[in-house]
Amino acid sequence: AESVTALAVGLLVVQLHYADRQAARGTVGDAGRAGEDASLGAASISEARPEEGFSAPV
Repeated sequence: AESVTALAVGLLVVQLHYADRQAARGTVGDAGRAGEDASLGAASISEARPEEGFSAPV
């Protein structure tokens, strides 16, 4: 049960981060998605370290 909660929180953090970056760029819809997906790739995976806990969104 704890791992399911941690996964849900992790996905929520990623979604909030994605939405925040879109809002900062002013991109909405499919027009800005290609660039967002490319920039979200390896960087977001390497930043996610569940063993160290999740960093608070700034």
